[in-house]
Parts: sequence; C-alpha cells; structure tokens
Amino acid sequence: MQQLGSGNASISAPRGGSSSTLSDLNIKVKRIDRQLKKVTANLRKNECLGNPCRNGGTCIDLYNRFLCLCPAGWEGPACDTDVNECAKFKSTEDGCHNGGTCVNIPGGFQCICPPHYYGVHCNAKNFTCNGVSDAELCGHGSCREQGGSYVCVCDEGWSNGPGGVCNKDINECNTKTPVCSVSPPVQCINTPGSFQCAPCPTGYTGNGLYCVDVDECLVNNGGCSMTPYVECINTQGYRKCGQCPHGWVGDGTTCRQGTTGCSVQNGGCHPLATCRETSDTVRSVISCTCPPGMGGSGVGLMGCAYGMSGNPCGGVTCEHGGICAPIGDRGYRCQCEPGFTGKNCEVSMNLSCLNNPCENGGTCTTTSQLEVRCLCPDGYSGPYCADQMMACGGTIVRSNGTLHNSLNGYNTRSVHSCIWTLDSGVVDRVLTISFSKFTVYSKRGDCIDNYLELRDAEFPTDASSHQKKKVYNGHSTSLMSKFCDGASSLAPLTSSGNTVRLVYKTKYVWGATKPSFSIHYETGRTAL
Repeated sequence: MQQLGSGNASISAPRGGSSSTLSDLNIKVKRIDRQLKKVTANLRKNECLGNPCRNGGTCIDLYNRFLCLCPAGWEGPACDTDVNECAKFKSTEDGCHNGGTCVNIPGGFQCICPPHYYGVHCNAKNFTCNGVSDAELCGHGSCREQGGSYVCVCDEGWSNGPGGVCNKDINECNTKTPVCSVSPPVQCINTPGSFQCAPCPTGYTGNGLYCVDVDECLVNNGGCSMTPYVECINTQGYRKCGQCPHGWVGDGTTCRQGTTGCSVQNGGCHPLATCRETSDTVRSVISCTCPPGMGGSGVGLMGCAYGMSGNPCGGVTCEHGGICAPIGDRGYRCQCEPGFTGKNCEVSMNLSCLNNPCENGGTCTTTSQLEVRCLCPDGYSGPYCADQMMACGGTIVRSNGTLHNSLNGYNTRSVHSCIWTLDSGVVDRVLTISFSKFTVYSKRGDCIDNYLELRDAEFPTDASSHQKKKVYNGHSTSLMSKFCDGASSLAPLTSSGNTVRLVYKTKYVWGATKPSFSIHYETGRTAL
C-alpha cells in the first residue's frame, strides 16, 4: 500500500491489486471518515446550552445528551415534574401530624393545622416560641415573641404562607427590576428561597448578575492575522478583523499575498493611482503610483494628494531597526528585523510576558503598542490586579480587616441584595465582628426591606440539628443575628468557625438617612 490520505480519506491502489478492491476500500474509509466527523461534532456540542433543566436543576453535559440534577421537590428528565410530598411523606415524621391536612404545592407542601396546633408539621401546641425550634414553627424564618403570641420573620427569598409559616417561595425572577444581567440579557432561574442567573453568553465574562464584554483583541490579536498584521477591532460580545494590508487578500483572519491583482478595487491603490502587478513563481507584488501632480504612497483612499513629492522614505521611520525601501516613486516598504511586523515594523511578534507583573492570578498580555495589560480575575482590579474590589458581594480571605458599604454607585430606586463571605484563612480559628457604623433602618421595623444579616457558615449540617439553616452556594449556614435598627446596640459577635457570611438587603427611601454600615473583623481564639 502506497498512501493513506488523512484529510480527504482516500487510498492509493496497492501494487498488483484490483480496481474493485481499491473502490471497496475507498468507500469504507470515506464511511469511517464521515462517522468520525459525526462523533467529533457530537463531542464538541454542548447539550446544556439553553438551560434545559427547569426549576433550578443543574445540567451535566454528556455525549449527545444531558443529565439534570434536580433540587428537592422536583423530578423528571428536565426537573419539570412536581414531587407529591403529601403522598411521599404520608404517615412519616416529615408529613403533617395531629390531624393536619397536607396540601401539595409546586416544589413543596403545606400543612393546614387543626385548632390548637401550629407550626410547619402541626407539632406545636403552645402559641409561643418556646418548646420547639424555629425551623419547626416557622420553616424558613425566625420565631419572634409578640403580644403573648409569636410571629415568623422570614428569611430572604421566603414569605409567610398559611398559618404565618415561612414556606411560600418568592419568585425573584418576576420582580419589576431584573435581577440578572440585562445587557446582554441573561436568563433568571427561580429556585426555592433564592434564584440563579444563567451563564453569561459567549464573548462576555461574569457571574450572570453582571456580564462584562471580553476584549478578544488583548490575546493573540483576537485571532486576526499577525503576518501580515491586521487590526483587531473589539465589539460587544465578539471582535472583527480589519482589512488585509496592501498587496494581500483575505478576510483579515488570514491573509495571503494578492493573486487577484489590480482587477479588484484597483489593487488597493488610490482610485487615481496606477496599479502595477509583478509576479514570480512565489508571490505577486502590487505597486501603486500616483498620477502627475500628486504625491504619496499611492495606497488607499488617502494615498495620493496634491502637492506631495520627493523621496517616499523621507520622514518615514521603520521601528525596531527596520529599513525603508522605496517602491516606485511614491510608495515604500519597511524591511523588518526578525520578530517584528507591521507597516512600520511597530508590532512585536513575540507577545509573551517574561516577568509576569500581574498579581492575584491575573493574566499578562501585551497590546500592539507593546504595552503590558493585566486581565484581572473576579474580585480584583487595578493596572496589576493588586486592588481587592469592595463591590456588592464577594469573598474576602484575610485574617483581619474592615468592610464598608453604602449606596454609592447603586440605583437607589430598587432593592439590592449583596452577599459577602469573610474567611479568616485559618481553619481552626474564629472571627470576631464589631460595628463602627450602622445606619440601616427598616421602615416598619420588620427587617424586610432594609437589614444586615450575619450567618455562621461553619454550622453543622446533620439532619438531627433543630437550628434554622440556610444554604448559600452549597454551604449550610445558621443565623448569628439580624439587624435593621440603626439606633440599637450592636455588640460584637463571634463565629463558631473560620467563615462568616453577610447578607445585606437595602432599598433607600428618599429623604431618609442613606443606609450604610462599616464593620471590623479579626481572627480570634481557636474554634471549639
């Protein structure tokens, strides 16, 4: 056998072989080639695009299909089938007790309790906060004594349902103010007690709440031609390449030396210039000559002008050791040293950052002007990614520090929710948090529109615990304290582990004191 083609899948005839054998082999190889291309296309395809999993399900991309991991209360291939908890929990500890009536609702259930029984499962007999846990009385909320009775103050994302229990999910995706990115548009996915934003579309980076355009031109000239150099122009969500330079043809991504000659757009010369093409066995070269009375390089719409004459290299500087060579009477070309390209040899072909000046995991790039730029990861900014951003939420790993927040930079006509994670950076140490400023007021004193909530992120997650928990980013948390009265006494708080989460919700009322706070945190004693 002489040859097996890998690109076009063909086989040369074996010496002494018949033509029918050759034909059969070619057919089989082409069939295998088609099948291989089909398998490759299926491997590259992402079946999770478009978020096929409903109701907050997590999509896992598999070969030619996808798998949905459904949250509690939902099932089915796309997590769009509601689980009937009333049937599932009937006659179990998780169902309704003491004659309570179970009502199935999308993603959960509710117990309608008979007289003299209260709580999520109708287990409480006394209409007070004593005797049973917050979770049993209020579900996703905290019990507060009030006038010989009690009320449930719901966690963020929940509201009061039948009997005042916090088991009614708030659909954040139906609010008047979009919670996910609007430009570009990102889908909002409601989940029990919270919501998720779909990933930012291709060409953008961010968490879905906020999406920032990626400047593709900062890395490898955005995929546009480097030899010859073609300008990369960044656009929203993508980029476009400029035109190939004089003497070259192509779409800007790739350019080859011209073979269309002067027949197309006068070869790239000025409309009044004379285009001449000289060719050899290797390449085609186009030269442009301005008409009598006009001078210039002759290239492009501005290549010829009246009153210009003289040496075409006069006043031309070929950078980085390049040498200017005249082309005819009006044009010139810079012969560049190895490693440089561009009309005047201004572009370095070696764009590597030898000594990476970017901190905190920043990516070092260089521009066409050889300027160093750092692409910073989430949470950092500045020329060298050295500044930690104190925006609306984020993770801060530091043994001690101060966190400030106010309405500066926010649209004060809508509700904003921010979540910070403070991490001491030492597993067996705790955090002590003290307030130096607190002007967050709840209009009705119910801690709904304006509040700051501190949660212990290292609280145990075993099913036997009766303390109220809430999940943030897959971690169970317990409530340390919730503040909504700027005049109240704010005593220092100490966590049980090395991580604390701050949940800040604010809606500024015009004419009132602007809500803001300032806390100081430091690493304390060894955790128990």
